[in-house]
Amino acid sequence: MGEEEMRRAVETGGGKPVRCERCGGLVKPDIVFFGEGLPERFFELAVKDLPKCDLLIVVGTSLKVHPFASLVERVPRTCPRLLINREAVGEATGWGDRGFSFKEGSRDRFFQGDADAGAKELARGLGWQDELNNMVETQQSELRIKWGLEESSLEPSAQTAVKPEDTIDKLAKELGQAGL
Repeated sequence: MGEEEMRRAVETGGGKPVRCERCGGLVKPDIVFFGEGLPERFFELAVKDLPKCDLLIVVGTSLKVHPFASLVERVPRTCPRLLINREAVGEATGWGDRGFSFKEGSRDRFFQGDADAGAKELARGLGWQDELNNMVETQQSELRIKWGLEESSLEPSAQTAVKPEDTIDKLAKELGQAGL
């Protein structure tokens, strides 16, 4: 499915989920396509909110497209930053660069895995696993009712699931050292 065809399917889906032909996963409709401008609200809130940020969590990105890529640099230098991603990205490349630094003792931490695995591990490490599971179950149940789908049709493909490494204890310890 090409970009224009995908855009039409998302915009005219009538509230029904659009699935990726390659992996069968759900396509999220509330996105900005490559090449589209960001809404003005994005810039207004970045200026207003990022200086007050006390924890930045960045999830699932290449951090190559600006202005989004520069957001990690706009939080206070004392703000801990967590990257949940399949690969480390956005690392500082030189003096004065405020990109990520995953060296021991830095404010930055990296969890290698997909977004779902990272969210689950973070929730578990913070003691919020039951709350997260309840929220997910409630939302999935509401969507199944709204769309008239069977439960199994919202489950991700077993082929696309990324198994998290057993790093929760290390992540929880590092977040604790960062003052969280």
